[in-house]
Amino acid sequence: MKRDYQLSISRNWKEVYPEISRKFIHELFEKYKYYMMLTKQLETDAQNIPSSFNLDELAAKSNYNDGQVQFKITEKKADIDNFLKEMDNVLRALPATFRKIIIKYYINRRRDIEIYIELGLPKSSYYYLKNCAILAFLDEYFANDLLKRL
Repeated sequence: MKRDYQLSISRNWKEVYPEISRKFIHELFEKYKYYMMLTKQLETDAQNIPSSFNLDELAAKSNYNDGQVQFKITEKKADIDNFLKEMDNVLRALPATFRKIIIKYYINRRRDIEIYIELGLPKSSYYYLKNCAILAFLDEYFANDLLKRL
């Protein structure tokens, strides 16, 4: 869902979302990065577990149940894939400049000075756009969350 974000936002994102901290945003993107790495590992793990489950007496008494392990891995991977898909949808809904700032700062962990020099922006314009980008990201994130619950 594309929104037409105006650059006339005069409020700081902290005024709009006082309950959201910088730590929350950083943790959200750390979770995103971790899940991106973990999803590849889970795909490998799921392929390494035998898919043929034998209901013989030994398997029933065994603590290691291939079927249950396969199900848990698949279930965890589905949860991770859903989270990644939601985050990707939120990022895709942002204007390109906002998306670049969010990705470079939170995902690639680049410093502010590197980003505004690379984008060719004055320092004050960059911080203004960064504030707008965070606000737009949070708007999309919570709008997606609400739409998902309807």
